[in-house]
Amino acid sequence: MTTNKQKANWLAGLLTGWGIKQSWAKIIAGAIIGALAAAGILTQTSCSTTYTQNAAGDIAFRGIIILPTGK
Repeated sequence: MTTNKQKANWLAGLLTGWGIKQSWAKIIAGAIIGALAAAGILTQTSCSTTYTQNAAGDIAFRGIIILPTGK
């Protein structure tokens, strides 16, 4: 997902999967993505993940989302 439109479509699909009518899902998704884009959160974030498994089969997963600070 590289564009805000793709992100809004994904979110709308998620909301409709939860039982929200498609028209409302599009409005809600557009509002959320629009607010995040206006705040600069969608365009300046980064993330990091690690995945490890030991010999016993235990799995550890860690994800970090880094948000921009200050505007």
